[in-house]
Amino acid sequence: MACRAGGRTPPTSPARRRTPTATYGSWPTTRTGSSGALQDQTPSWGWTAEELAEPAHYLYSSVTDPAYREHKPGTAMALWAVDRAATEGKTWVRRGCNFPELVAYNQSQGFTLVHEVQRTHHRFYLMARRAEPIADLDEQFRGL
Repeated sequence: MACRAGGRTPPTSPARRRTPTATYGSWPTTRTGSSGALQDQTPSWGWTAEELAEPAHYLYSSVTDPAYREHKPGTAMALWAVDRAATEGKTWVRRGCNFPELVAYNQSQGFTLVHEVQRTHHRFYLMARRAEPIADLDEQFRGL
């Protein structure tokens, strides 16, 4: 499947990037200094049966090269995922992280903390944002 969001392709992605069946998109690292993956299956642990029944994409945490931080590629990636989910009729974009600082960063992107889950020796923070079209998404891409 092509890595596209409502006709929009991440700026450094080949127009027909092939990804595994469960993965809808992966954000390229070439120019953006950041990487991540978007899937249509939310990990089952930590979410209720009702939440898992709702249509959603799951955005795996991104890693950004510090040299690119000022351009906020993680924010562009999150907004791309929210826009894509809306385009595809999903209700939510979900994500998880294991650092309180990332919770604050994800909240700055419009995500809400839904659950805190203890898994073995680590605490995980499960977050969600309602899918919606992002009007200035092209502007976000220009900064990358």
